[in-house]
Amino acid sequence: MRITGIVAEYNPFHAGHRYHVRKAREETGADGIVAVMSGSFVQRGEPAVFDKWTRAGHAIAGGVDLVLELPAVYTLSSAEHFARGAVETLKSTGVLDVLSFGSESGNLSLLRLASAILEAEPPTFRQMLRERLKEGASYAAAQAAALAAVNKEVGTLLQGPNNILAISYLRALGDGAAHTVKRVGSGYLDKEVTGAFPSAMALRERLSRGAGIAEFVSFNAEELPVYRMELYEEVLLYALRVAEWEKYETIPDVIKKRLQDAEMTSLQDVLESAKTKNIAMSAIKRALLQILLQNTLSPALPPAYIRVLGFSERGAEILKKMKNNASLPVITRPAAYKENCPIWELEKRATDIYFLPMRKSGQDLLRPPVQQNNAEKEKTEWTRH
Repeated sequence: MRITGIVAEYNPFHAGHRYHVRKAREETGADGIVAVMSGSFVQRGEPAVFDKWTRAGHAIAGGVDLVLELPAVYTLSSAEHFARGAVETLKSTGVLDVLSFGSESGNLSLLRLASAILEAEPPTFRQMLRERLKEGASYAAAQAAALAAVNKEVGTLLQGPNNILAISYLRALGDGAAHTVKRVGSGYLDKEVTGAFPSAMALRERLSRGAGIAEFVSFNAEELPVYRMELYEEVLLYALRVAEWEKYETIPDVIKKRLQDAEMTSLQDVLESAKTKNIAMSAIKRALLQILLQNTLSPALPPAYIRVLGFSERGAEILKKMKNNASLPVITRPAAYKENCPIWELEKRATDIYFLPMRKSGQDLLRPPVQQNNAEKEKTEWTRH
C-alpha cells in the first residue's frame, strides 16, 4: 500500500484542496492519502473557522483517507517549526512513502535547491543576511535577499506563501520522497472570491461578513458555528493583563515588549499598537494565543503521539498498518491515553478554550474520530471544481 502524506489546515476545505488531493493521488500513484491537519488554532494565529472534527469530516468527504492532528505547540509557531512538527508526525506513522504539497512555483527542483541553501547557509548567504538585518529589514525580507544573492531565481520563491511552506517541508523531510502540485486559481492571500478556486482566506472573509460559501464547498456552512478571533476578545485581554511575561521564552522579546505596552482596551487596539513593518501580524496573533493558552512549551519538542481525527474505510486499513509500524503511540480513544504528556495537556487546554464561545468543555476526551465509508465519499458532489 503506497501512502502519500499531506500537511494541511483545511480552513475551510475547498475545491482547491480537493484538486490537490486528487492530483497527489494520481501523480504519486497513492493507494491512500494521509493528512496531518492543524487542530483548533491555525498557523496564522487565529481559531480555525470550523472545529477540527468538522474539518476532518470535510477532508475525508473530499478524498483524504486518514486525518491526523497537528498539535497546537506546532501550529502556533513559525513556518519552520510548523513544518517540522507536521513532517515528523507523518514520518512517525511508519507508513509514509511520499510527501505532497502545493506551491506557487510547481518546480520541485528549484524548491529543493532553496531548501539546500537554507540548510547549508553558504558564506554569501550569511553575509547578505547579516547586512540586510543590520539595515533594519525583517527576517523574511533579509532571508529572501540572502537567497537571491546565491541564486536570483531561488530568491523569488519566498514571494509565495505556499513556496515558503514547501521549502520548510523539504528541510524537515531531508532526503525523503517529495511531490508538489502547482497552485491553481486565486492566490493564497487573495481576499476576494474569483473563479472556481477561491482562496481559503477569501472564503473566511465571506464567512466573517455573514456571506455564504455554499457554491465553493461541498457542505452546508450555514448550519455550522463559525469561530473568529473576536469571540475571544475578553479572555484575550484578561490573559494579557495578568500574563507572567518572563514565562514565555519562545515569544520574541520585541513582540513581548510591544504587547506589554499596547493599549488593552480592545483586541483591535492591541493589534494596532503591537504591529510594525518588520513584525508580521500573524506572529503577533500567535503570541497572543500562546499567552491565552498559557503555552510555555518549546516548538522544538519532538512529537509525542499520533492523534487520529477521522478516517474512511480505506483509512481504517491504513490505520491498522500504522498501528503495527508507528514509532509513537496512536490515539484513537483519547480518554484511554493516560500518559503524562505536556503536548497533550496543552492540546486539551487549547480545545477547551476554542469551545468557550459554545460553552463546551472536555471535547478532546468525549469525541471519537470521524468515520466515513468510501461509498459516502463517492457521493460527495461539488457544485464548482
